[in-house]
Amino acid sequence: EQLLDETWKNELLVRTAELLEETLRRVGKEVYFNVFRDYHLGDGREVIHRDVAAKYGVQVTDIDNYLRHARKRYRDIFKDLVGETVQGEKELVEEWKALFGEMTR
Repeated sequence: EQLLDETWKNELLVRTAELLEETLRRVGKEVYFNVFRDYHLGDGREVIHRDVAAKYGVQVTDIDNYLRHARKRYRDIFKDLVGETVQGEKELVEEWKALFGEMTR
């Protein structure tokens, strides 16, 4: 059962990233996703704001804003996907706890 739970969790994470990319591209914020991907979906190497900003031709100060926006959208999308599998807020909170621990808003 633990293997199934981990598989389901990983599938949700991948699907969430795909939907985040689609959503941000659709509204002209592809660079937001690219920055998010570099920080959170990369190979685990250290990522430096200055390097990422140069890579995408944006200001260093924009990186935090892009990350904040993309992280919030990622959480919202993930919550929506999990919400499709449960009935009501109580079950959503329980499922979230099972996956990650306490739910933050």
